[in-house]
Amino acid sequence: MNAKYTLILLFTLLLTGCSLEELPEATTTKGPIFSSENGLVLYTNSFYNILNGKNLHRADAMSDYLARKDSPAFITPGNYSAQVSTGWSWSDLRNINYFIHNCNSPNVPVTVRKNYLGIARFFRAWFYFDKVKRFGDVPWINKPLDVSDTEILYKERDSRVMVMDSVLADLDYACQNITTPSEPTRSLITKYVAYAFKARVSLMKEPSGNTIRN
Repeated sequence: MNAKYTLILLFTLLLTGCSLEELPEATTTKGPIFSSENGLVLYTNSFYNILNGKNLHRADAMSDYLARKDSPAFITPGNYSAQVSTGWSWSDLRNINYFIHNCNSPNVPVTVRKNYLGIARFFRAWFYFDKVKRFGDVPWINKPLDVSDTEILYKERDSRVMVMDSVLADLDYACQNITTPSEPTRSLITKYVAYAFKARVSLMKEPSGNTIRN
């Protein structure tokens, strides 16, 4: 009988000494992501889905086909209306702003962090350039929002000039801080891709016909 009670006592001690709470293997916290360059690479790779045309950024061979296949309905003559208009989605922006807000770990060298922040700001500029082309005035949001941020969630649109000045500021940062000058697969954003996109954005005019900024 004593042996039975001894076994029960040992089993009870074993259970109380173990934690029964365990995170799933597919779950992670922001610490491992932002505290290593590999984590920054994996996170910024998610931004490439923003580019127009599915898989367009992965190779040149499909670009002409996809440009025709993925043209939005609103640019087809006779198809534009409030019922078919799309694009008022902001989840990609929150993903980018979350990265920019949290990419500050001292475990990663400053120049490495700035490189990936430059890539993130390139994609924020791309995101807003597309929104301005489609909608004109849009709200400028430069931080990850929470459901409690109701004032910002329902804010008025900012002026087109203010938004485009912010876009160019993001591209200036990208041009100055992305360290990769070229990439042999032509699949990733490099310094000179940022310069090329800045040149394109700089040609955009105000409604009055004046250039926003050099």
